[in-house]
Amino acid sequence: TGVAWDNPRTLTMITPRHAVLAKHYVRNAGDVVRLHDRRGREVQRVLQGLVGLDGPWDVAVGILNEPVPSGVSHYKLLEPSETLHEELLGTLALVTDNERRVHVHECSLMSADTVAFRFPRSLPKGFFEPLITGDSGNPSFLLVRGEMVLLETHHRGGAGVGPFYGSAQIQEGIRTAIAQLAVEFGGGEFSFETIRP
Repeated sequence: TGVAWDNPRTLTMITPRHAVLAKHYVRNAGDVVRLHDRRGREVQRVLQGLVGLDGPWDVAVGILNEPVPSGVSHYKLLEPSETLHEELLGTLALVTDNERRVHVHECSLMSADTVAFRFPRSLPKGFFEPLITGDSGNPSFLLVRGEMVLLETHHRGGAGVGPFYGSAQIQEGIRTAIAQLAVEFGGGEFSFETIRP
């Protein structure tokens, strides 16, 4: 419920008021954002402002005009560690596209700040599909003890590549962006949560 697919420029909630988007494919401040709660009821908010992360990461943080209700999810991030990117190699992830479909891809060629996927050899065709232009910013998730945890948002196509939200540097950039947005729009009381894999 915490992914807004009402516009090709998808955004994914990480706090009740903040979302992440692909920095190269953002919505405009003032745009209406439509999410849905667990019962399918539409929840509308306005995207008040955006801050792109400094550095090479394709991440922007947006703030909504008011928090979403508890029936709309916001997703935790993985708790960073020095070996996390190595531990996740070969892990299956739920990869979404702009047609609201979910595929199963495998974590591959990970670095401290980037996730790259490959098509899993262990699964038959039909479980995976190449990402294409227009899929940028759509999220991928890991299931951690039954909970959807945000892994990355797409930067490139094929099997998929994007910024790794378990990165300590990217998480620090997100905290800085939330603080910058709070100066103009408030919301500094909100912070994303992390979880151990």
